[in-house]
Amino acid sequence: MNNKGELSKSDIKNNRIYLDENTSELFKQFVNQKIKIVDQDDCEFFFDVTKHWHERKHSSIYYLNQTNDFIIQWDLKEGDSLSFKYDIDSFTVDITKKSHSDVPKETTNSFPEAVAIDEKSKTDVLCTISQTYQSAVDEYRNTFVRNSYLPTKASQSSLVINGFTERNLTFNFCHSYLKENPNAIVWQEIPINSVNRQHVDSIIIDKDKDWVFFIEAKRLYDLTHFELLLKDLERIKELHSNIPLPPKHPTNKAIILLADHYFNGESKKKKDKDEIYDLFFSGQHVTVDPEIQNDHPGLKEINSTKINNVDIKDPSIEILRENNYNISVGDDLVYTIFCGVCFIDEMEK
Repeated sequence: MNNKGELSKSDIKNNRIYLDENTSELFKQFVNQKIKIVDQDDCEFFFDVTKHWHERKHSSIYYLNQTNDFIIQWDLKEGDSLSFKYDIDSFTVDITKKSHSDVPKETTNSFPEAVAIDEKSKTDVLCTISQTYQSAVDEYRNTFVRNSYLPTKASQSSLVINGFTERNLTFNFCHSYLKENPNAIVWQEIPINSVNRQHVDSIIIDKDKDWVFFIEAKRLYDLTHFELLLKDLERIKELHSNIPLPPKHPTNKAIILLADHYFNGESKKKKDKDEIYDLFFSGQHVTVDPEIQNDHPGLKEINSTKINNVDIKDPSIEILRENNYNISVGDDLVYTIFCGVCFIDEMEK
């Protein structure tokens, strides 16, 4: 690495990280030891700290000899930056990927490149997803309203409900899809190859329609969780080629985002929902208030192209007190399920 923490060509070629003078000071006391470094996604990597005498420079150089393909797993390239920290008894590393748009891509036969999806295919699949979405929402409405069953509990400090785990969103969506497309393959928590401890919430592989859907779900307690949903979107956009698929798999791929949000009566959360969530999931232009941006810096890029590929307007389910649930819901409750579709070919342009 150079003194800016940027990886050199030698780092990439030799599959080890040569440390600059400042970073060497951080690791000197651990020479000939195996250390653990935790990345920004909480994945753990193990390295041997090595010291080597450089005859030409007449000085010692230090490097991290990786034991589990850190560079490969993060797909690091020359110019990407690493920032190491040591706190009490553990190391952490923050990784910043340099834009390599001006660098010719190396060809690989491991995974096919994303192909352009024709507009008719997009229109047809949006119709299919919209129908699946409406069917999943009907299942929720049937449970909450028609059967007067609210499968949750009130928080200890108030009568506000705790909500529902995100697994229900992916399960009910996939279940609804299978009802109309029984030949499709559905699986939960798909591992991402070459990246430790990361997964996709669900996957649908439909060979009949020639589509693969990667599905992520999130409970939107507040805008912080909305930021996390956008991070999930970026993560799949970057790593989708490392997700296991059958040998003969569909060529068309899309990311489906599912989320839910509920509020009791009038509240700031309702204002956030109306101004941000609804607009994001209906593919409209979103302008985030500067005051909100200060509290949620991850929303500053919300006007980027990731908005333009999202479709399907959300429905809401009103849950009334008169339904005599086995817990008190306080004020009338409005529960909203969101669905967004992002086509991978457009994301990679």
